[in-house]
Amino acid sequence: MDFNKFQKECKRTANPDLTYSEAALNWALGIAGEAGEYCELIKKSEFHGKMLNKDAAKKELGDVLYYVAMAATNLCLDLES
Repeated sequence: MDFNKFQKECKRTANPDLTYSEAALNWALGIAGEAGEYCELIKKSEFHGKMLNKDAAKKELGDVLYYVAMAATNLCLDLES
């Protein structure tokens, strides 16, 4: 996967009207929220006897990656640098 290409494609869905601070908060909270959803899947699998749904885990990790890419963009960082 070309992470810089992925990062560029992610920008297509971002709200261009956010200030730097608003965007930083949006991406940070997005990372935290999606990581929490992934952690919840793992917790339920490990401690509640539920089967881990790998498709759901993959989706949540993809969401985390989106928010990481956008946070990096907001900081003028390339993912591959």
